[in-house]
Amino acid sequence: MTQTPRAALDDPQAAANDYLQWVKYDNGATLPLVHAPAQIEGRASTLRSAPGHGEHTDEVLLEAGLTWDDLLRLKVAGAIT
Repeated sequence: MTQTPRAALDDPQAAANDYLQWVKYDNGATLPLVHAPAQIEGRASTLRSAPGHGEHTDEVLLEAGLTWDDLLRLKVAGAIT
């Protein structure tokens, strides 16, 4: 009797089709992510970890029109990190 795989990680066909990618996170952990089944030009997209909490705060607020002085005031007030 054939055993049904519990997850994509256990599925040899998922590995053969390159549906899994191991992604390293800032905390040192390496975890598997499953690609979407769609591929562009025969290649799956490159997966990466999500940004850390507040990692892009400065860039987003600067693009929204705030100045570096505004950001400094918000940081001193504890509103952003």
